[in-house]
Amino acid sequence: MLFTIGKNQIQRELHLIQGVIEKKNTIPILSNLLIETEADHIKMVATDLEVGLRCKSEATVNKEGAVTISAKKLYEIVRALPESDIKFEKIDNNWISIECERSQFKIVGLPKEDFPSLPEFDFAEGISISADLLKEMIHKTSFAISEEDTRYALNGALFIIKGKQMCMVATDAHRLALFKTEVEKKLSDDEIRVIIPKKTVQQIKSIIDNGEKEVIFGRSENHVFFKIEDKILVSRIIEGQFPNYEKVIPVDSDKEVIFPAKDFTDAIKRVALLSDERSRAVKFYINPGKVEIRSSNPELGEACELLYVPYQGEKVNIGFNAQYIIDFLNVVEDKEIKFEMKDETSQGLLTLTEKHPYEYTYVIMPMRI
Repeated sequence: MLFTIGKNQIQRELHLIQGVIEKKNTIPILSNLLIETEADHIKMVATDLEVGLRCKSEATVNKEGAVTISAKKLYEIVRALPESDIKFEKIDNNWISIECERSQFKIVGLPKEDFPSLPEFDFAEGISISADLLKEMIHKTSFAISEEDTRYALNGALFIIKGKQMCMVATDAHRLALFKTEVEKKLSDDEIRVIIPKKTVQQIKSIIDNGEKEVIFGRSENHVFFKIEDKILVSRIIEGQFPNYEKVIPVDSDKEVIFPAKDFTDAIKRVALLSDERSRAVKFYINPGKVEIRSSNPELGEACELLYVPYQGEKVNIGFNAQYIIDFLNVVEDKEIKFEMKDETSQGLLTLTEKHPYEYTYVIMPMRI
């Protein structure tokens, strides 16, 4: 195997691959990426057996072949090399020689035969989705995916396609983010409902960040597939029952407060500075015309901020996790935020006041303070 490729070309692909490689892996081959040469390009494949990524880059191929090499170490080497072409050559015993101007490296590799294969999908049967739309769905929901391994079905985002509708939902049982939209063209006759792991969701967003326009989505019995230009992301589907999210969304909230988004965000962030570091609790004292946001920490002190709002309803005092509210505010660009609630024991509902081609809903459970 012998090929030459520009530094920027291979570095871009290696950067994406780092998100797939498992950092603490007990199977050595999974720390490697597979490099294969074909005619006028190279293919690079990485997997942790749950998520896999296949990339392709143009290269000057002098001799075809294949080998696996440490993904992390190769990325570190390439990143440190000067802005020039890099020559890769497979030598004896699966070692790889890397040359760039006056620099030369020789790295231990492993044979291709030891590397696991990725499932395949015929993308002629796939569903075309706007890359910008999918990115927006992920941006506005993925932060609510659970980090707890005990509730496996919550360790991913629920992705639903039915007719012209697309929906993504994420929850950690303390808050829930729902993004729903309808497109002009029919996407699927049958309902597709899959739970996509958090790692996969984050990797999709990283790839789309490079400016791609279209994503081709496919599904097999146990896997989902995303084709983004010349990159293919493969992921296992999370098995399990996702909660009935529609039952969580309150329909009887009778109190509604409209907050200026920037003032609300700044106030929450300031008051949260003196909240309990574990619970992150802040309390809202809602009265006609104004809202006080307070926090208290026996070891640090207390904070209070007053916001004037066009509210004329009943008084209500209710506590929430400040970080959960900040997470929501960090992903919206609207000038105003609608905050609905019923009483101090019922969940709060955050939505947008401006019209969008999508519906965005955020539910947050109250806290006893």
